[in-house]
Amino acid sequence: MKADLKLCACGSLKGYADCCAPFIQGIRNPVTPEQLMRSRYSAYVMGDLGYLQQTHHPRYRTAEEDLKPSPGLPKWCRLDIIAASRSQVETNATVEFIAWYLGENGLDAIHEKSNFIQIEGRWLYTDGQFLPLPKLGRNLSCPCGSQKKYKNCCYPKPN
Repeated sequence: MKADLKLCACGSLKGYADCCAPFIQGIRNPVTPEQLMRSRYSAYVMGDLGYLQQTHHPRYRTAEEDLKPSPGLPKWCRLDIIAASRSQVETNATVEFIAWYLGENGLDAIHEKSNFIQIEGRWLYTDGQFLPLPKLGRNLSCPCGSQKKYKNCCYPKPN
């Protein structure tokens, strides 16, 4: 069988088959909260709502209707993991991330500090706290993945 050479959406620079696919396909469980965060991001990119429900602690889930695929938008661009930590007990953890996407109004992001809990050896997402977005420098690479400078790509243009 030929290995999947397509890079994983989570930004690990590994092939999808060797990164998030085993988690999303239920072959094995993520060992760390960061792996769970990355695989949940990949599931968002692919529209795999079932995996998102399975990895969300039941006590914290919203109504199933809230997780609906949206055709076309947003277009997920990139995941940046800012920090990942575990408590002394190692059953609670946090992962801070920024998930960049192109939406109706151009480039935007979700900056969140997510909480995770480990139950019977399995990590689950519980909830998170939204954080302010960092200010992007005009001369930095655009988060959309175009390889252009931000000022020449998704930087807001005056009307």
